[in-house]
Amino acid sequence: MKIVGIRKSDFTARTGEPVKGYTVYVMDNIVPQHGQGQSAEHFYLSQRKLTEMNGIDPFSLLGHEVKLYYNRYGKVDTVEVLD
Repeated sequence: MKIVGIRKSDFTARTGEPVKGYTVYVMDNIVPQHGQGQSAEHFYLSQRKLTEMNGIDPFSLLGHEVKLYYNRYGKVDTVEVLD
């Protein structure tokens, strides 16, 4: 999948704690047996998560092919750059 957009997206958690991070938009090819064309998705990367990933600048990922790894709660845990 390819990262096609990144938007700064801060919010306040239910606990009242501020959360800073980014919404990341990706596109991927639809598997032929399921349809045609491309699908678009998005996920959230908090600044804390980016710091855990060696302080990566999210905007440096723009335009790159990536593989996403998820934690047991279905949240993106790691982003691996493939190109």
